[in-house]
Amino acid sequence: MNFTRTLIAAALIASGSAAFAQAVITQNMAMAGNVTPGDTAGFPVTLSQPGSYKLTSNLFVPEGSIGVHITAANVTLDLNGFSIVGPSTCTRVSNTKVVTCPYTGSFAGVAVAYNAAGAMVRGGTVKGFQSGVSSYASAIVEDITATFNMQGVSFSVSPGTSFRLSGINANYNSGNGIDTGSAIGTIERSQSNHNGGIGINAKQNSVTLFNVQAIENFGHGIDGGTGHAVNATGNGNGANAAQNFYLFRSMGNNLNGTTLF
Repeated sequence: MNFTRTLIAAALIASGSAAFAQAVITQNMAMAGNVTPGDTAGFPVTLSQPGSYKLTSNLFVPEGSIGVHITAANVTLDLNGFSIVGPSTCTRVSNTKVVTCPYTGSFAGVAVAYNAAGAMVRGGTVKGFQSGVSSYASAIVEDITATFNMQGVSFSVSPGTSFRLSGINANYNSGNGIDTGSAIGTIERSQSNHNGGIGINAKQNSVTLFNVQAIENFGHGIDGGTGHAVNATGNGNGANAAQNFYLFRSMGNNLNGTTLF
């Protein structure tokens, strides 16, 4: 009897662990569908169950679609060094700092739905979309390169929703590199350079920046927020020059061009 109970308990533990095991996502699996229940063939890959998911190939997303759509809370998506690639190709004119990306209807490389709080997206590249990573809920995004999108990493959330960005490279996007919207949180170890809009749009005073740089963006380098060890250089355009920082509160050791403050 005890042996039988032990087997049953072990089976229950195993089945519970399997539900939260790290699942693999490839291009072929995306095209086949059923990565999670309700995931249809092709894109987007819908992650409707909590747990950990890992890319083991690049994903190539057609026009008019999302790459990966996270619709469940507590999902971790590890790009594992791979890329989610959309159809848009951007160009930058160096002397004007203007970045142009054709609209393709491909909304986001990774989209976090409003009911998917606690998502983590990490470890790879997202390019060629309207938004590289777009979150409608609290999320952590780390070690992501968001480049050649209309917007790099963005949050569209209710005021007070939390986030953390770490190790972000948001470069050569036609709009803002990083846009935190109404969210509150921290941006660290990140850079947002050569974008066609604002480098980092962090208008909430409760956004804190540490070890961040914004270089050669068309708009402000840093708009809002509070920070330490923030470097903003060469931002602004001919009609809107010398706007490295705007509505920014210094915690010391920041660099405005060549001026330490």
